[in-house]
Amino acid sequence: MTVQDIQANEELRRAKIDGAITWLRTELLEMRSQDRQLAKTLLDLNTEIQRLRQENESSSPDKKPKAVTNNNDLKTPFHGSELQ
Repeated sequence: MTVQDIQANEELRRAKIDGAITWLRTELLEMRSQDRQLAKTLLDLNTEIQRLRQENESSSPDKKPKAVTNNNDLKTPFHGSELQ
């Protein structure tokens, strides 16, 4: 192998590494964006839950939430199967 071959291989290796780093950077930026969107959605849901709780408490102050005493009362929203 000549010095030029070694240099060419080294440049090719560096180009592949640079490409991989660029791809990783792009993926991480997309993940950061998705993370921020998810955090906003969760905060919005929490705010809405709190608002609904307050609305429910103010509309019927003498009613307390029903306590779950039977596992048959707990159904998943998917197949109606019981939560264990």
